[in-house]
Amino acid sequence: MSEFGYHPVAPASEAQIGALLTAAMRAQAGNTGELQSIAVYIWASTPSGKKYTLGLYSDNAGEPDELLATCEEGTTSGSAGWVVKDVAGTKPTLTNGTYYWLTFINEDSAVNLGYDATTASSRYYNSGGYSHTLPASYSESNTPLSNIKWGIYGTIEAGVLEAGTINADSIHCTTCNLTCGEATGGTPDYTYQWYRSEVDDFTPGSGNIMAGETSLTLADSGLTPGTTYYYKLVATDDIPDTDTSEQCIVLTCVYNLVCDGDSLTKGAPVAPETYPHQVADILGTTWGISNMGEGSHTLATLITEAATEIDPLFESGALENILVIWGGANDIAQSASAVTTHGRLDTYCTARQAAGWTVICVTITKGDTVDDEVRVDTNVLTRADWFDFADGIADPTMDARLQDTEDETYFSDGIHFTEVGYGIIAANVAATILAVLNGMGPEGGGGAALSRVRLGM
Repeated sequence: MSEFGYHPVAPASEAQIGALLTAAMRAQAGNTGELQSIAVYIWASTPSGKKYTLGLYSDNAGEPDELLATCEEGTTSGSAGWVVKDVAGTKPTLTNGTYYWLTFINEDSAVNLGYDATTASSRYYNSGGYSHTLPASYSESNTPLSNIKWGIYGTIEAGVLEAGTINADSIHCTTCNLTCGEATGGTPDYTYQWYRSEVDDFTPGSGNIMAGETSLTLADSGLTPGTTYYYKLVATDDIPDTDTSEQCIVLTCVYNLVCDGDSLTKGAPVAPETYPHQVADILGTTWGISNMGEGSHTLATLITEAATEIDPLFESGALENILVIWGGANDIAQSASAVTTHGRLDTYCTARQAAGWTVICVTITKGDTVDDEVRVDTNVLTRADWFDFADGIADPTMDARLQDTEDETYFSDGIHFTEVGYGIIAANVAATILAVLNGMGPEGGGGAALSRVRLGM
């Protein structure tokens, strides 16, 4: 149970609330849960046998609005003290942090209520006019009181504390990023603590606590590739009660794949299944895949950004770090020649190989904004010497289905692809990756691992 309103041992002063008048106080709920009761402090100077009713209103811009709850009728006893009245009928669910109005009305004659002089919170006194029962809404003029706080409070039965659900946002060979939903129920505020173990269904404790990890997000690093980890988050409320989330199972990847490029890689304008996403589906959970595509990027831009945006994604613990580069369309759209565009691809790939990546380049597909003659000439140059700067080439431009940019089965806007179109790209890229890993030579025969591969459709 938690209270909201004003609940001193006994207020210092009393004020007479005339017959059929209301006293109300604005108060902020400190928890989420059902309103169980409302209590008020009545002074001994009040005669016995006087009827009254307590209720709760919603707040609208700092004034009472709609009636949410009415308590069982009360009758004064002639003694001073707090009286508690249960909510009659349906108990409203109040929301943590939301303001409400705790309200008192005389049904008979004057009653003296306890109050304290303060300027710490909003107060409210209604000028009257209501007959015996709390109105459905306040509609008459009212007079704010800025110097008193009524002795009145509500009691909320908070829901059971429940930790949120953990989701794995990304999993790679040596890192993972997790997010947990906020705790609910209990008594806010909440604090959190992450735990990690390699033991299934472990019990959180000092042996598996992740020191310093106390937010709802976790960026874990230093993991071992191909290893299963179990994560839990313990939520603690203000009482304090605790609750532990269901465990999240993370199997770290063995292979690290990064896809760099422009909006074709990113997946614009509308493609829920981008080509890197579909490559991930094809290759399976042993692969960690990052889509680093950025709209409007040229190969020239990608060259300048790669050292700071791409190379930090290299994972030394992975069996292989493979980088797929699909670019050049924007270079050609900005009037770069075939020789210039091809030279930029060479520069990009050569530098990434030097940084340790296994590089696969992708030929430039048709697009309405891309000069097709320059595109074809660029691809001819790339096919002729890709093995000088890359470890494999995916050549989806050879696929007959990707020749008509007006075919809405494959193209979404004459440049970018539909989910089906990206699926063709993904199948080609995935096959090239697997061929490189399997050591296929340029003619399709066997060879040393990671020998150079060309694959078209």
